[in-house]
Amino acid sequence: MATATAAAAGKITLGGRKPAHHFHNVAHHLATQSERMARVYFDRIAGSITREDLREFFTRAGEVRGVLLVTDKVSGESRGFGCVDMATDADAVHAMDSLKGSSIKGGPIRIDQAKSGKRGRQQTSPIKSKFEGN
Repeated sequence: MATATAAAAGKITLGGRKPAHHFHNVAHHLATQSERMARVYFDRIAGSITREDLREFFTRAGEVRGVLLVTDKVSGESRGFGCVDMATDADAVHAMDSLKGSSIKGGPIRIDQAKSGKRGRQQTSPIKSKFEGN
């Protein structure tokens, strides 16, 4: 049990284990997770596909907030993958469900839920990415 002295000092714990600020971290994590859920990952697209092509393609499933198409830093050519931020989680789920197995401009596209993590930020290859919103 927390004592009045501990409460006054701001050192309240839950079950003697987690500090009270832990709930703030959990809420922040859930909010971040919710934001990530509206992001759809795509890959295996042709190098000729543009951000506008992708925006038009994903708009069939809902409102698109932005498109990230990863390009080579040196040549400026598409690396064939990126992600699309949909306006809502429902739009993202609808995009994954309705557009999987589709083709874009006659070529393949693989669609999946975007994963969180630091992998992309730790990559050392010469990648330049430009996220463009509405």
